[in-house]
Amino acid sequence: IKTLLLTISDSDALSNEESPQGKAYDCVNFGDPIEPQLLPGQDNDQIILRYTLGVLYFALNGDNWKKNTNWLGVTSECEWFGVKCSPSVVTATTLDLNNNQLNGGTIPPELLGNSSNLIIGNNGKFQVLGRVGCLCIFIYIFLFLSRTTFSFSRT
Repeated sequence: IKTLLLTISDSDALSNEESPQGKAYDCVNFGDPIEPQLLPGQDNDQIILRYTLGVLYFALNGDNWKKNTNWLGVTSECEWFGVKCSPSVVTATTLDLNNNQLNGGTIPPELLGNSSNLIIGNNGKFQVLGRVGCLCIFIYIFLFLSRTTFSFSRT
């Protein structure tokens, strides 16, 4: 699984057990309760999606969200609160965490290519890491700017 995740994450971040990437890796690799168990080579898209959403969860303090129903649990990631998936492929088409008390973190670069729509307005203050060009090409951010502050950083 680590080899697969290194295609989208930095090695240092993935190896750091305290980083959102390290926590999500541990969750997907060692503690993922989904049944049946996901297998590298067979379920790569779903492993990457669960990992990417896990990175977001840890990066934006998911334990403190207003709603985090099913996140990191036994259900399909398409049943996690705010995640809407395409019925034909394993990909999140919309991630709607609007007005959900996201605060004090960084939207990770792993998310930039793995969701078509990200709705995150009416939340706290956080930043987006990644190249702004990628942000414009791969993801649409619908901003309801009241009570949400963003800062963009280049990497």
